[in-house]
Amino acid sequence: MSESKPNYLFPIAGAVVVAAGGAGAYYFLNQGGVPSIPGISQVSGASALVPQQALVAITVSNDAAAFAKLDALLPPEVKKSYESNVEDFSKLLADGGFDLDQDIRPWAGREIMFAILPSAPSASARPRYIPVASNGSIPLVQVPEATPAPQAAVTPNVLVVVEVKDQAAATAFANKVKSREGAKSSESDYKGVQIATVTRNDNTVNTAIVGNFLVFSPQSQSVQLAVDTFQGQPSLASNLSSSDLQLASPLVRVFIPNFAKSITQLATLSPEAQPIPPDAAKALEQVDSMHFGIGVDDAGIRMKVLGKLNPSVDVGQIQNSPNEILSQLPAETFTVTSGINFNAYWQRFVTEASKEPELKQGIDQLREQAKSSPLALDLDKDVFGWMDKEFAIGMIAAKPEGILAQTQGLAPVVLFQTSNRSAAEAFLKKFDEFVTQNGGTVEKRDADGVAVTEWFAPGTPGAVVSHGWHREDTFFVTLAPAASLFVPKPAAPLADTEAFKSVMGTLPSQNVGYYYLDGQRTWQLLNTFLPAEVKAGFTPEGQALAKNIRGLGVTASYRDKLTSELELFLAIAPSRN
Repeated sequence: MSESKPNYLFPIAGAVVVAAGGAGAYYFLNQGGVPSIPGISQVSGASALVPQQALVAITVSNDAAAFAKLDALLPPEVKKSYESNVEDFSKLLADGGFDLDQDIRPWAGREIMFAILPSAPSASARPRYIPVASNGSIPLVQVPEATPAPQAAVTPNVLVVVEVKDQAAATAFANKVKSREGAKSSESDYKGVQIATVTRNDNTVNTAIVGNFLVFSPQSQSVQLAVDTFQGQPSLASNLSSSDLQLASPLVRVFIPNFAKSITQLATLSPEAQPIPPDAAKALEQVDSMHFGIGVDDAGIRMKVLGKLNPSVDVGQIQNSPNEILSQLPAETFTVTSGINFNAYWQRFVTEASKEPELKQGIDQLREQAKSSPLALDLDKDVFGWMDKEFAIGMIAAKPEGILAQTQGLAPVVLFQTSNRSAAEAFLKKFDEFVTQNGGTVEKRDADGVAVTEWFAPGTPGAVVSHGWHREDTFFVTLAPAASLFVPKPAAPLADTEAFKSVMGTLPSQNVGYYYLDGQRTWQLLNTFLPAEVKAGFTPEGQALAKNIRGLGVTASYRDKLTSELELFLAIAPSRN
C-alpha cells in the first residue's frame, strides 16, 4: 500500500467498524481501533451533539497534516510496524465490503468523537449500586433478582459522532451499509430527523445525519439524545470550551466530566470490577473533571492534562517557582526534578493523612523512628521545617574516579535553598557527628572560597560525600568527586545547554517546578548498565524510538486555584528515512 495512506486510516476505519454493527463499537474502543498513541483535539464541534450526562468523550483527529508531522518523527522501524497493523485492519475492512478511499475518505471530516453514555438498567438485574461493606471497601456489584448467576459485561452505551464534509457521499455510505447482504433496515422519524436502523448478524446500529455530522449508536435512544442535544438540550460543548487544552496539532482528546461519578460507572462495565478503596474513592470526589490528550509538534509529541478540582477542595497557597536553582547544576546533569517549598508539600500531605487513620498511623511511626534514631530528629522541624524555598534533586554523569569508580561515574546531587540557614546547618551537623561517632572522619576544604565538608570512610578511595553552601542560602550534598563540577559554580550550567533549552524552553515558564531527562545520555547509560539479557528483550521498534528521543520535559502549573495543568513534551529527532 502507498506510504501516504497510513497516516490517518485508523480513526476513519474505526467508524466503519461501528457502522458495520453495534457490537463493533465496543470492540473498537477496547481492542485497539484507535492507535496506541493517545492524543488530543481542539474543542470539538461534535461535542454539541453529545449529551451533558456522557461519562467520557474521546475525540480523534482526522487532520492529515497532524498525522504527517507524527509520521515525520517516527523512525523506519516504528513506521514499518505501524503500517503492518494498518494493512491488517485494511484487509478487515475489505472483508466487510468497504474501501477506505472510495467509501470513507470522500465524506469524513477532521474529527470523530466517541462518547460513552450511562447504560440503561438490564431487565435481569436491578441497577448497580455502591454499598459500603463493614470493612469500609466499596465493591462494585450487581444484585440479581433471584438466584445469583454469572453476570456478563454490560454493553457500553456508545455514541459515535463523525464530522461530515460531503453529505452526499455520507448518504451514499449510509445506503451502502443498509444494502449489505443479510442486512435488514428500517427508518423512523424523530423530531424531523430520519433515523435508520440496520441489523446484520445479530448486530444493530442506528444512524442519522444531524447537521454536519453522521451519528452512530447501537441504541436508538442514544441517537435520539444526540438529536435532542443538537436541538438545544445541555451538551458537553460548554464544559469542553472552558477546559481547552490549547494544543497546536492535536490527535485525540479525552474528556471525563463529573469525574468520580463517571469513573465509578465506567468501572461497572466490567464484570470483574475490583473494589475501590475508600481512600481512592475520596480522592476521586475531589476532582470535578479531567481533560487530557496528546498532540504533535515539529520537534516532538506533547501531552497535556487539565484537572479541575471541586470548589470544596483546599489547595492551600499556590506558589510558582522562579526555577533559578537549575542554573546551579552542571551540564553533566542528565535528569533532575525541581520545585519550591518542600515543607509545604509535607505539611499538605500531613493534613490530608490526618483524615485517614492508616496514613496518620504511618506518619506517627515515621516521626517516632526519627526521634528515637541516633540522630534524634524532629521530622517536622529538623528535617522538613527549613525546606521552604527552591529545591532540585538530580543525577550527574561524572568521571568514574574515586568513589565514583564504583558507580560508573553516576552521582546523585541534592540542592536545597532555605530562608533558615541555621536550622539547616544544625541538621547537617548531626550527620557530621554521626559519621565521626561511627568510624568515619569529617574534613573541611576550601574550593575557591566555598567551604566544603567531606566524609571519609575506612578503606574508601578518597572522600565519599561532600556537602556545603555554594550560595549563601543554598546547600548541596553529592558524592564527593562530583562536587568539583558545580562548586563554586558550574563551568557550563545545565539551564544554558541546548539539550535542556530545546526541551524545557517549550514548556510554561510560570510553574511549580520541572522534571527533565536527557534522552540521549540516558539511552547511553542504559546500554552501559543494563544486563545483556534485559537489552535482548527490547523490540527493534522500541530501540529505534529510544535512540531518537532527545529529551523529556514535564512541568505542572495552575491556571487558577482550582485548575491544575500538567504538560509533558517528548522531544524526538526527526526520522532520516
